[in-house]
Amino acid sequence: MTASRYDKRPCVAVPGTAGCAWRGWAATCARLREAMSRSQAQGERVLAIECYTGVFETEIRTALHEALGPAVWIDTRQAFLPSTEIDRLVAPDLGGDDPVFGYLSRLTLDRFLSPEKLAALRSRIAASRERVVIIGPGACLIAPGSALLVYADLPRSGAQGRQRRGEISNLGADNAGLKPSLQYKRSFFIDWRVCDRLKQQTLPRWDFLLDTGVPGDPKLVTGEAFRAALEHCVTRPFRVVPFFDPGPWGGQWMKEVCDLDREQA
Repeated sequence: MTASRYDKRPCVAVPGTAGCAWRGWAATCARLREAMSRSQAQGERVLAIECYTGVFETEIRTALHEALGPAVWIDTRQAFLPSTEIDRLVAPDLGGDDPVFGYLSRLTLDRFLSPEKLAALRSRIAASRERVVIIGPGACLIAPGSALLVYADLPRSGAQGRQRRGEISNLGADNAGLKPSLQYKRSFFIDWRVCDRLKQQTLPRWDFLLDTGVPGDPKLVTGEAFRAALEHCVTRPFRVVPFFDPGPWGGQWMKEVCDLDREQA
């Protein structure tokens, strides 16, 4: 048989970005520790790690905890509304019990936060004399605008795998282990829309982008280099890494939808 010439890992070389990327936790921690030290020397003690929904935040926190030294760690979920209130907030966009159809949400992440909890956390951060690390979805909404900002990203394909393995919950929910098809539906109509809006809004001020798609193998790039890469890519033809997966009209997804219909009947 003729060997396939289909490129499953297309890439684009970006000129002028040598030395702007690091791989592995040792190199990532060293670079962020250096950046945080410089930031503190300029009077800013806060590091905000904004996370796309589905990111393994515990892995990031475990890796950075020792590297950054003494610090006050704040999980953004401390500012979230109760999950029952968030369920009611997103319910109209989920289209009731239909296992497939819904409405692309116009919600923004700030709607998921409690104004009272948000104000209390901001006051706590302002009063702290220690280094402060805020981690989770909405970190940049809690942190001061001058904070060092790391965006921890996750491809949707990776999120779907984590949903199927029961490893993650939906944004603001506590539903790990829910049928993957229902988690995917909520992600498609709610979570990804909400997080994408914040991603687009904050991208111009990222100090670093942290790729967390492969557990234990992070990739860190400066925000400046990442933005340069985007600008370079649109000057020429390019192709994204392909992702093949069963959709709503076939494969495992359709089997789960049919199983759900039988259960409800």
